[in-house]
Amino acid sequence: MCKSKAEEIFELHFGKSINDFSINDSFKELILQSVEQYLPFNMEDVQKLVHANIAKGLISINLVECLDNEISYELAESLMFMQDSFNKPELLCKLFDVIAKDDWLKLFRQFWVSCDSCSLYHNQFIEILNQYSLDYIRENTHDDDDKLFYDSLSEEFTVYRGTFIDDRFKGGISWTVDKDVAEKFKKGYQSFKDGGLMMMRYRCNTSNDKFDLLKDIAKSGVELLEMKIKKSDIFVNTSRGESEIFVLKNQ
Repeated sequence: MCKSKAEEIFELHFGKSINDFSINDSFKELILQSVEQYLPFNMEDVQKLVHANIAKGLISINLVECLDNEISYELAESLMFMQDSFNKPELLCKLFDVIAKDDWLKLFRQFWVSCDSCSLYHNQFIEILNQYSLDYIRENTHDDDDKLFYDSLSEEFTVYRGTFIDDRFKGGISWTVDKDVAEKFKKGYQSFKDGGLMMMRYRCNTSNDKFDLLKDIAKSGVELLEMKIKKSDIFVNTSRGESEIFVLKNQ
């Protein structure tokens, strides 16, 4: 059976046929209408979109590095909103030097959940966040759900992290008390190492330098880390539903 134009576009962007997904015909038709309306078919146009997103991140980072004066929270927030998830972590780190320190914590709380590949910048995040006391971070970033989650934790407990083995990546600050969540991340990194869909996702959203760095890191393999941690040494974020625990000590 010949594929429709919309089906070809879907496969171009998602790497799979829409028929690989178990959905009824009415939903399939709605999805294909959206695909044909909003996603480009010409590969040159796709590449232009990819390059534009990457370039926008690099331009924003260069802009922030050249600033002479502190900028407002609203301006920093606008820059963050305009980035895709792969450019946000580096820009978030760069913004620390050009906005008020309390404003940076607000940015961190607001945008961390929409950041990808944060572990490439774990040393920067550790250096920045260690300039605040943990009590101060908890007081200024925990919302009501975070407070309930934090209060429910034992004084000492086990956290998990799915990661590449390479030290350039595995020292990330994000852990979880949910082992299944950590396993999900481990499988995602394995998909990258094996050249699966996760590699395609990174290839379409990162510069050549970052992508080559990740490929080199991936050669180390993946693992599920586990450690005991004290409640007094962490802060949390429940926004992603991942029982997320932040650990700022170098592991």
